[in-house]
Amino acid sequence: MSVSALILSPLTLNLFKRAIFQSGAIASKTLTNAVNQPLKRTEELAAKLNCSFSDQFSVVKCLRGKSVEEILVASKTLTLPLAPTFNDGAVLPFVDGVQALQEGHFNTEVDLMYGVNRDEGSIVVAMLFPELNSPKTVLTKEKVRKYIEKLHVGSPQTAEIADFYLKSLKFEDEANQDKLR
Repeated sequence: MSVSALILSPLTLNLFKRAIFQSGAIASKTLTNAVNQPLKRTEELAAKLNCSFSDQFSVVKCLRGKSVEEILVASKTLTLPLAPTFNDGAVLPFVDGVQALQEGHFNTEVDLMYGVNRDEGSIVVAMLFPELNSPKTVLTKEKVRKYIEKLHVGSPQTAEIADFYLKSLKFEDEANQDKLR
């Protein structure tokens, strides 16, 4: 997702000629932040790492004193996902990625290559819906549809997206929890 964010940012104009999009698209509203979320995420991370949030300078100093391992462990339990922030007035000054693309606000001189893999998005789903990691969670085709709809809330194509992913499931697949996951 970060590569597609760079393509949209006016601050990266003429900084690179080629880019590869793999694993994530900036057009997804599900995986973007509102302007206030990065500060909330920083406050949450600081609290997990016992950094006082009395002022921004002391937080930055404290976080810089933490090891990479400490930050990685603490960031795994954040309630807000790590994602780009739109409408920030500088890096991504648009309402969302879809609007920016529709209005042509991106670096059009960059050669792009797109890639996906079989389990694209599995890690995001595992983070957003941790109950799916448990073998105790029993899925049905309808429950899977509900999870897909939650991922794409607000999208006018929610039903189409769910249909696309569910169309390959056969009746006998409903008993196979691995296929439903």
